Amino acid sequence: MEECSKNDSRIKWIDMLKGITILLVAFNHAVCAAYSDAISTHSSSILFDWFVHSSNSLLAVARMPAFFLAAGIVMAALKKNKLKWFLSKRMPLMIWLIIIWTLLSFLVERIGLHLYPWEPYPYLPQNSLFILPYGNLWFIYALLILSGIAAVVSYMSYLKQMIITIILALLILFSMQYGFLKNILFHNLCFIGLPFFMAGFIFKKQVTYIFKRSNRLMLWMVGLAVFVLLIHSLLFITYGSIRTSGFIRILILNIPVTFFFVGLVVYLMSYSDYINTTFINIGKNSLEIFLLHQFFVALFIHLYKLIGFDVNSVLGKIVLILFPIILCVVFVHYFKGILKPILFTVPKFGNNKVLVRLPRL
Repeated sequence: MEECSKNDSRIKWIDMLKGITILLVAFNHAVCAAYSDAISTHSSSILFDWFVHSSNSLLAVARMPAFFLAAGIVMAALKKNKLKWFLSKRMPLMIWLIIIWTLLSFLVERIGLHLYPWEPYPYLPQNSLFILPYGNLWFIYALLILSGIAAVVSYMSYLKQMIITIILALLILFSMQYGFLKNILFHNLCFIGLPFFMAGFIFKKQVTYIFKRSNRLMLWMVGLAVFVLLIHSLLFITYGSIRTSGFIRILILNIPVTFFFVGLVVYLMSYSDYINTTFINIGKNSLEIFLLHQFFVALFIHLYKLIGFDVNSVLGKIVLILFPIILCVVFVHYFKGILKPILFTVPKFGNNKVLVRLPRL
C-alpha cells in the first residue's frame, strides 16, 4: 500500500476494505473458538446463537474474496518493476513472516496455549513445520504464491494472464481431486485466492472505475444480491441444502455477494469521516492484526477456562468474541512501533557489520 500515491482516492476505500475484512476474519476465528468444545457449544439463547452463526456464514462468502481482490488491486497499482519488487521486497518479507510466526506459534502451542481451540491439540505435528502452513499462516503462503504469479505474468497481455490463471486453478483442482495438494492452502488458492486476487490484478482499472460510481452501483448491487439470495432460498427449499461448491459457487454466490459487499463499503465511506479514518487505520495494520489476533483469542479462551466465568450467557459469549479483537486492535495501534522492527520486518543483516581487526604480524 505504501507503494501507491497517498492522494489516490482508491487507496482510501481499499484500506477501509482491508480493515473491515480483517476484523471479519478475526470475528470468524473468535466465533469458532467461543463455540468450540474447549468452552461450550451453545449460549443460553437459541436466537443469539442462530444470529451469530448465520451472520458469520453469510460474511464468509465475501470477507476473504474481498481481501484478495484488494490485494490484487494494490499489486497492480505498483509503479515499480513488479518482478524486481517481488524478488527484493515481497518474497523476503513473506518468507521471514512464515519462519518467525511458525516458530512463535509452535512455541506457544508447546507452552500450553492452544491457538486453535476448535482443532485437536497440538494443532500441527512437529514434523510438518514449514511444509504445511501453520493455521492462519496459509494466507501468508497464499500471498507469496499469488504475488509471484502476478509478478511473472505482469509482462503478458490481459488475455494470456486470464488463460494462465484459469489453467493454474484447474491444475490445482485436478491435483486436489487426486489427493495431491489437498489442504486448506491450495483449496483457498483455487476457489478464493486465484480468482479474486488475479481479478483485482488484471482488471484493476475496470474494478476501480465501477466502484467510483458507488451511488448508481448500489442499486445494481442490491438488486443482484436479492436475486442471488432468492436463488439460494429456492435451492434450499428444493434440496434442503445449498448444493453449490467449487467454481459454480464462485459464479452464483461469491462474485455477486463480494461485489455487493465492496460496493457497500465504498458507498458507506461518504457518511462518516471518523468511521472511515478508524477502518482505514485498521486496514493499514491489517497484516499485524491478522498475525496477532489468534494469540489474543486463544489467550481469552484460556483465561475463561482458568477463571471459570459463565461463557454460556449471551453477555459472556459477546465478551469472549469481541473483546480479544478489540484488545488486539488497540495493542497493535500502540505497540506496532516496537513490534514491527522485530516481528514484521526482514532483518537487515548487511547493515549490522561487525568489524574484526586482525592483529598485525
